[in-house]
Amino acid sequence: MKAILKISVLIFIITLFSQAHVFSQVSYGGTPISFTQKTKKKIKSVKLKHSVIEELIKTNQSDSTNPAPFRFGVEVQVKYNVLNSGSVEKLENGDILWRLKICSPGAKSLGLFFGQFKLPEGAKLFIYTPDKKNVRGAFTSENNLNSGKFPTAQISGDCIILEYTEPEDSEFKADLEITKVIHDYTGLPN
Repeated sequence: MKAILKISVLIFIITLFSQAHVFSQVSYGGTPISFTQKTKKKIKSVKLKHSVIEELIKTNQSDSTNPAPFRFGVEVQVKYNVLNSGSVEKLENGDILWRLKICSPGAKSLGLFFGQFKLPEGAKLFIYTPDKKNVRGAFTSENNLNSGKFPTAQISGDCIILEYTEPEDSEFKADLEITKVIHDYTGLPN
């Protein structure tokens, strides 16, 4: 059993370092607009169903006879985008502001996977904790990948806020859709 555990940990470490480029996306700094400007609309929230997460965790941990690589969390399938989730408002300068709060009770940290990610030049996406102490971003058109997908690193806590601003004169509207939320149930350091 110890040998299996050592092998699982070794596989996890190798996988983690070989996939580091996937998890450590380059960000371009800056401050979310709502930190410095008064906004009109409240942030709308979505809350992941705890029963679904508990079932996924049980499934992850149930097969002790068949060792699997280390798992720190579960992927919850979602479909959040500017059209169906969050709040959208037009700022005084004409720019568009979209914000969405995602909560998953009991999570040690949350990560996101965008199944669709294509930002126009000048647009900025930030992800931060409600207390504004942990801010990731800005993610910009420089983060657009040929695959059209985009994973984010985990952010501590069970709630995160996404804030996206798009210039009024954008060449095109962003293609942004979150398809997975990663609910960390072990407390993996991030």
